[in-house]
Amino acid sequence: MRVSVLSVICTLILTIAPLRADVATAALTSGVSVTLPGLSIPLAVRVTSGDSAIYLARSFKIRVTPESGLPFIASWEGQESGLFLDHPADGSPVVIEPGNSYDVGVPAVDLTQPSWALDDRLMDAPARWQLEVLLYDSRGDFGSEPVVVSGPLTLSVEVPGPRDLRTWEAIRRRSYTTEAERLLAEAPESPYFPYMAALVRRTPAERAVLLGRVLKDHKLTPVAPWLRFSRAHALSAAARLALDTDGDLERAVVLSELAKKEYLLLSTEPDEWSKRMAAGRLEVLPGRREFMEVIRRRQKLPEDE
Repeated sequence: MRVSVLSVICTLILTIAPLRADVATAALTSGVSVTLPGLSIPLAVRVTSGDSAIYLARSFKIRVTPESGLPFIASWEGQESGLFLDHPADGSPVVIEPGNSYDVGVPAVDLTQPSWALDDRLMDAPARWQLEVLLYDSRGDFGSEPVVVSGPLTLSVEVPGPRDLRTWEAIRRRSYTTEAERLLAEAPESPYFPYMAALVRRTPAERAVLLGRVLKDHKLTPVAPWLRFSRAHALSAAARLALDTDGDLERAVVLSELAKKEYLLLSTEPDEWSKRMAAGRLEVLPGRREFMEVIRRRQKLPEDE
């Protein structure tokens, strides 16, 4: 399978299947319908409340149904729940007033992050699966019934081609870092590499360069928004190191400006997750003024000097 099959540009509009129609509905969509074992795809959920407001919890679960067999909750490293990363940073719930809708997103993430796609049952048996997102009320017990279940999304997990079988086996063994280094040296064109590039051991500045190259070479990879977010984070970390370790104000400013450009590019992505994450980081990204304030505090200089 080539990377191109991952970049299905049509949006899959699927049947809405609410848990209770008078409470809420949720439509699950994605621009991707085919993937490889271990590689997550971006998921978008439009939640519409019914007669009552929904206090949407940050946690969610993914229920997977095989073509034949019983459904199960996807788990990875013993963890069943995921987090909506674009929820308010203070942990407060998103309140969806009666009759209103709210879009939440689960991005495709690289292998530095926990992912539903790493469930051994999905990893070991490429096939067609149906995914559903289970959403919860922040005022209730997370172990209780979900407040709403999305409609199903059909996803085909295909057997990797001969060149990627070794990577598939490495991921099943959780041998991520060693395989990432091998792919960089031997097969950077592999569709697995964008999901593993950040695992290559590099300084933040070097990681930012590497991720920039991956974004250029794998423009259509579903994990591109996450890689852009990660590259911006690496540039921001490199800026802090330049100031804290080297005392290089000008380099810190340049690197922070590069991070800003990446967040601005992320904000132009069509999905709500990218827009919210970019907006949140741009609000707190330091620039020259903030770096100068750090230097003043360290040197205990008057503000006007």
